[in-house]
Amino acid sequence: MLSRCAEVFGAALLLCAPLSGIDRDLRIDQLYHTAWTHKDGAPGQIMALAQTTDGFLWIGDRTGLFRFDGIQFVRYQSPDGETLPVDEVGCLLAVPNGGLWIGFSNGATRFLKNGRISTYPEPAGLNDPSADDLARDDEGVIWRANSSIGLSRFTGSRWEKVGAEWGISGGAYKLYVDRAGTLWVDTFHGLAFLLKGARKFQKPASLASGWGPFAQSRDGTFWILDWTPPNVPKVRSAGGAGLVLREFDKQARVYRMIADQEGSLWVGTAGHGINRTQYPERAEAKNSRETSNTADIFRQKDGLSGDSVLALLEDREGDIWVATNGGLDRFRQSPLITVKFPADAIGFSLSARENGDVWVTSMLGANNLVTIRDGKVTALKSMSTRIHTSYRDPDGVIWVGTESGIMRYSAGKVDRIDLPGPASKSTDVFPFSITRDSAGRLLALFTRGGVRRLENGQWLDLATLGVLSSGGRTLASDSAGRVWEGSSDNRIVLLEANKVRMFTDSEGVNVGVVHTIRSRKDSVWIAGIQGLQQFDGHRFATVAPADGSAFHGVKGIVATADNGIWLGEARGIIHIEEAETRRLEKDPGYRVKYQVLDILDGLSDGLQSDYPEPNMIEGTDGRLWFATAQGVVWLDPKRVPRKPLPPTPSILSVIANDHTYGLPTLTDIKLPPHTVNLQFAYTAPSLAIPERVRFRYKLEGSDKEWRDAGSRREASYTNLGPGSYRFHVMASNSEGSWNNAEAVTGFIIQPALYQTYWFYVLCVCAALGLLWEIYRLRLRKVSAQLSAQMQGRLEARFAERERIARELHDTLLQGFQGLTLHFQAVMEQIPDQEPARQSMKKALTYADAVLLEGRQRVRELRPEDSEIHDLSQQIAAYGEELAKGRAIAFNVTIVGSPQLLHPVVSDEIYRIAREALANSFRHSQASKIEVEITYHAASVCLRVRDDGAGIGPGILERGKDGHWGISGMRERARNIGAQLNVLSNPGSGTEVDLTLPAKLAYVGLPRKRRWYWIARNKNGGR
Repeated sequence: MLSRCAEVFGAALLLCAPLSGIDRDLRIDQLYHTAWTHKDGAPGQIMALAQTTDGFLWIGDRTGLFRFDGIQFVRYQSPDGETLPVDEVGCLLAVPNGGLWIGFSNGATRFLKNGRISTYPEPAGLNDPSADDLARDDEGVIWRANSSIGLSRFTGSRWEKVGAEWGISGGAYKLYVDRAGTLWVDTFHGLAFLLKGARKFQKPASLASGWGPFAQSRDGTFWILDWTPPNVPKVRSAGGAGLVLREFDKQARVYRMIADQEGSLWVGTAGHGINRTQYPERAEAKNSRETSNTADIFRQKDGLSGDSVLALLEDREGDIWVATNGGLDRFRQSPLITVKFPADAIGFSLSARENGDVWVTSMLGANNLVTIRDGKVTALKSMSTRIHTSYRDPDGVIWVGTESGIMRYSAGKVDRIDLPGPASKSTDVFPFSITRDSAGRLLALFTRGGVRRLENGQWLDLATLGVLSSGGRTLASDSAGRVWEGSSDNRIVLLEANKVRMFTDSEGVNVGVVHTIRSRKDSVWIAGIQGLQQFDGHRFATVAPADGSAFHGVKGIVATADNGIWLGEARGIIHIEEAETRRLEKDPGYRVKYQVLDILDGLSDGLQSDYPEPNMIEGTDGRLWFATAQGVVWLDPKRVPRKPLPPTPSILSVIANDHTYGLPTLTDIKLPPHTVNLQFAYTAPSLAIPERVRFRYKLEGSDKEWRDAGSRREASYTNLGPGSYRFHVMASNSEGSWNNAEAVTGFIIQPALYQTYWFYVLCVCAALGLLWEIYRLRLRKVSAQLSAQMQGRLEARFAERERIARELHDTLLQGFQGLTLHFQAVMEQIPDQEPARQSMKKALTYADAVLLEGRQRVRELRPEDSEIHDLSQQIAAYGEELAKGRAIAFNVTIVGSPQLLHPVVSDEIYRIAREALANSFRHSQASKIEVEITYHAASVCLRVRDDGAGIGPGILERGKDGHWGISGMRERARNIGAQLNVLSNPGSGTEVDLTLPAKLAYVGLPRKRRWYWIARNKNGGR
């Protein structure tokens, strides 16, 4: 959304008077004139002009409404697509709130503001009447004139018909509000006016023959058009006797008239171009005819785009705009004023005369000696020989150097001084630079012989004093009367009386070919091909610009007493202001700020080279004069027009992927996903010198600093990511003053699916999930490796148990069985009554028990696969055996479906359970001991808990001295890859938890997981 700061700022500016009007002493042909025609893009049938508070020039044309920023004409199109009712625009009215009233010749009146076109209700019975003219009074009421229905007014919400109750009737043509707030109306029945605050129109009897258009001078004089007999149009005042200011012929028609802010009266005619009266207040009845005859006229033959003027406007900077039947013209005052010379005049030298007059000599041309007075060129008596230089000495005497002698002009007399050498060869020796020393002696630099000084009517060759005999380029005298000579080989000679001092590069001289030397006060300035230097009394120091550039190819210098230094070079006329000059004189190393005056400032031609000289001077009235290739330009440093108003920036459009979004908009622009290319078109209306408007911009959300765009009016960005952005643009005027009001528009690039935050979150989650799966795979791999290692160890242990069982069965048990049989045979041989037989019988009975226990141990080393309930039964049997004779409740609980355990695992679990039960029954003093065996799909768990006295922390950590129960259980758990936890606190019982992964515990795969949950619930498992 566009910033409203620019609108408020612009409204304040429009309410102010123009910053500088056009100097009334200048003629129209001395103004900077620009014409736009159809080939330049200007509308061809302009009917109305207006300037809104944002600085835009609005143009009402028979083909539509146009807008001009000083660079480009653009047909107006509403950003929301709304169209104007008709094309032919008859009148325009800009109002202080930034809006624009548009009156259409074929019907309808509309109001345009912030890109929105508003329509307001019309009086009953009227259907969009046309508007011939519009005006706004001091109370903000909008008045509309219509040649058929008369007058109507807009009061804020609707149009009202103004009729007989207001004291007015008939058609209305022209409207004007004067400085007193009086509304003037040109009607079918004559002129009428409405005083400020009144409700009744009056008809001035003395103006019965008066017509519009109207204008009011700065002194309050009100001007109208009069058609009194003999029915010729006359511009006359409305008060008193009605002074006739300007009278036209019968064929002329006056359509427009304005009085500019300086007081000049501009009259636009049909067929007779522009007529301007510079001082209308000076007109008197006795000399009105003279005033009429001396009017300033500018027509098509003078460069006007057409001779029929259809609209006039003075913009906020004081420039005059003229719409004609051929195009659009602008007149502005430029700093430099051109004085035109005949085409055959070439090679000018300038000399100041009294009262601001200037003598101009030309090396070639029929009139080679002229004077300029009040901007007009007057030829003096021409010379029959070529003129190569001129010089005005401190006494006001003019010296002119020719090929036949040096002419002296003083007090109306002309004297001739012969050149050195024989008269027959005088054309070979002529002066091209002249000056005078402190003793009043004339010095001249000749084409042959170098510098000579005139003493007692004779030319003295100064080479005998050490002055250069050749290579000299220019002479000059400083404020002390010392003479300076510049050479073509980068040398400077100072001549003081008969003392000569030479300056070369060792004293800092670095200008190459010396073109000019000038002094001001106590400082001396030299310039040449390589730049500009200042002499500080000892050395020459180069003058460097602050912007890092260089003064190069300097053609001349004007060193003023209180207005700084002016010099000419390839870029134009350079001005170093007085404050900068003083600072430089105190600090030779200071880098100076400067201004450039070029073609946009009225420099119509390139500056003349350093020859003939002087090519730049200061006149006796303070004006500065510069010789150009085809004439002379001058400026008055005290009256240089200033345009300090910085232009108001405006963003015109946003182009995203070749789709244009018009501005302004009420909300931020929403751009589609994948917006790759983005261009911003912007401008800053500056109707005076738009070519010098500079811009800088910043895209908030992308740029950290402002970007310098120069004069470019477009900014491009590529590959911006989704998000919210704000584009800012600022503008400066021709003098570098920046407008603090920014133009701002916001936009949002919508994200694609893969650019949304939730998509990023999903991607992060997916990445985390992938990492987790990788971690799990790695964990499984490591676990599988560990399981394989543990499984291998268990298999090895199982194989070792089988081997031991086999060996025990095949050797020890078989041998023991044979031995028992042998002892049985021996016992049979002992009589029954012998005591030895009873002892043997007891021994054999014990041997059978040992043999039975041995077979049981061998069977335990090689269990049968079908005995899957053996572990719980063994634990239950062992616990019941320990519980005999004790008042301890004991039970075994199985959770889940029992699985076939690896024999080694089953044996180790059983032995850990035995040790835990033995400890509980013997030491815990418990009243209840429970064993829980849980078969999970992922693990098998053994839990033995009691409610006894518990175990102290020290015993839990290190075990009881001399006892290995807890340590043994932990070793057995580690051997099978199980995790053992013993939890106990004194007085709160003890719990032994053993957990073993299913991969290590089970011989076969467990049943499906859901059956485990069913079984767990049936058994009341936790």
